[in-house]
Amino acid sequence: MKQMICPQRAGQYGSNTVLIMTVFPCIQKRRSFKFFNFWLQNPSFKDTLIQSWAEPVIGRPMFVLSTKLKRLKSVLRKLNLECYSNISKRVCAAKEELDVIQEQLFKTPFDLVLSNTEKEILKKYVELRIAEESFLKQKSRVKWLALGDQNSKYFHQKMCSHRARNTILSFTDSSGCLIDDPEAVKQEILGYYVGLLGTAFDRKVDALPTLNLAIQSKVPVHFRFQLIAPVT
Repeated sequence: MKQMICPQRAGQYGSNTVLIMTVFPCIQKRRSFKFFNFWLQNPSFKDTLIQSWAEPVIGRPMFVLSTKLKRLKSVLRKLNLECYSNISKRVCAAKEELDVIQEQLFKTPFDLVLSNTEKEILKKYVELRIAEESFLKQKSRVKWLALGDQNSKYFHQKMCSHRARNTILSFTDSSGCLIDDPEAVKQEILGYYVGLLGTAFDRKVDALPTLNLAIQSKVPVHFRFQLIAPVT
């Protein structure tokens, strides 16, 4: 955390003010693996999945399962990088390419080569738009609302709002002190839940008498023997 003091010019009443700016450091976090639903629409997804899972792994069943899942993560990340990285830029590039080819086709409407090219580019553009919409929908974590065509801007705003709402940069502890250091924030939150849940007992405590006092309704004695009687 860095603090900068920025003096300001005197106002109409002749008083000087000082502006203190707090700059929070960028916290680097390791990205967790996320499965995106639009991968299922990729023509090569199924073959890629089968090929990765079919590669043999020697070991115990749990080790085999864990190794195959880790390997599959790398394969799916590679598929996402090759086909869907910077999805919004890919959509814009495909739209520009489609506009160019349609303008050429407008001048020469009977050109079969341009017509076939336009169909391929249009198919690519539609697939990318659907993938972008699914990506933003899944990232935003909101229920799909029929607000119009595609709603890419709407879901992008919801995603940014959700991320900002879940970020804790600073807070005030029980003593009234402001904590803004990332490591101190983590330790303070951990300490709060440790105190809330309690710690382990140093000695074994017989809790049965306390439970008997707390439980008001009890099974009568003659019913107890019936509960433990042999089944006939």
